[in-house]
Amino acid sequence: MSGIDIVDLTQIVPYFQPVVAIDEQEVVGYEALGRLLTLDGPRSLGPFFHDPAVDPAQRRTVDDHLLRQAAQRMSGWKTAGWLFLNFDPDRLAAGGDAAALARHLQTAGLSPDRVVLEVGERAFNVQDAVIRRAFAAYRRAGFLLALDDVGAEASNLLRMATLAPDILKVDRSLVAGAPRNSAFRAVLDALAVAADKMGAALLLEGVETEEELALAVDTGARYVQGFFFAPALPQPAGRYRFAAQVVLAVQTVRDRRQFLLTARARLARRLDAALTGCWESWHDRVPWPPPADARCLYNALGTACLDQLPPCCYRLYICDRLGWQLSANIERRGREATVAAAGPHRVNWAARPYFLPNVRAAGRGQPALSEPYADRHSRRRTVTFTRHLGAERYLFVDVDLSAALAAEAGAAARRPPPASVP
Repeated sequence: MSGIDIVDLTQIVPYFQPVVAIDEQEVVGYEALGRLLTLDGPRSLGPFFHDPAVDPAQRRTVDDHLLRQAAQRMSGWKTAGWLFLNFDPDRLAAGGDAAALARHLQTAGLSPDRVVLEVGERAFNVQDAVIRRAFAAYRRAGFLLALDDVGAEASNLLRMATLAPDILKVDRSLVAGAPRNSAFRAVLDALAVAADKMGAALLLEGVETEEELALAVDTGARYVQGFFFAPALPQPAGRYRFAAQVVLAVQTVRDRRQFLLTARARLARRLDAALTGCWESWHDRVPWPPPADARCLYNALGTACLDQLPPCCYRLYICDRLGWQLSANIERRGREATVAAAGPHRVNWAARPYFLPNVRAAGRGQPALSEPYADRHSRRRTVTFTRHLGAERYLFVDVDLSAALAAEAGAAARRPPPASVP
């Protein structure tokens, strides 16, 4: 039960939590949240709206009152931006009335193109034709549509694909988990890619720390909201009140990316230099290329090369230009490189996302290092380096990126500072 008894509508008011744009560093809108004014202070109406025991007619009355009050308040705020409204799923199930809602808002002084209707992802069945028609009608009326609770316990990708919302609003539970859990971060990155390909904006809600704001920037989110900026307030925040926090987060992420790019470039040069001597020595002694079935020769070359590489390199193999693996997996066990006892046979890697870009770059004599990914066997954060061996043969090295970056950070700390210019 909600524990909230609605008697006097005059005690129900909207509070407003700012939504901040990362690229513009400004408040671009407010989410209206219901509050019940009591002698002990304002209380959230969330339990009331989520209580199944509440009479739907009473819930609709309160919802209409809040909508009207929020629209009237927002219409009087200059540069207030969008009004984000939690939309009652019962309206969708009943078919909605987009034209009536548009008239209702315009009477209060707010046009539909300034309103974002948030629909909770767990609130409806996307295969219901009535709901789909209702969504289309609200969009035609000029409203923006946001899919709320994305990434929560009942996340449904079919809703995202079917409704193609303007905004994907990522649930706090996923935001909180991503900084310290690689699986959470992978899901968040996947949502960011999906939003980008759909033409939707990603909004991370429940941002509470500097780390989570930096996560939003690094993920490519367009908008953020949460207690890190402000709770729901009875009055609007200043348009640029949170600019300094956003600018600092962007700078932090930019510096981190710059370090990563520099470290990866240095790593690629280091690996190439280490392999050059080994390859030239081998090439002088063995006719090249060996036949494709000369697995023992490819294994011997791979073992010799991995022995010359730094400890962060944990796996090596050789392929032809079409992706067929010619060697076994050469793996580091302790300090020594060994041929894996059980490994792939007759495997083709051409479908891997990094294969063609790496092969093309290596074939031109350029550094060839993949984007980071999680190795599916060890779960290590990995990048793959590729070197052309000539005669359409390519050597691939899997590198533990976390170990490589730790080594680079240590080396950078030991380097003397640049000499000052007199």
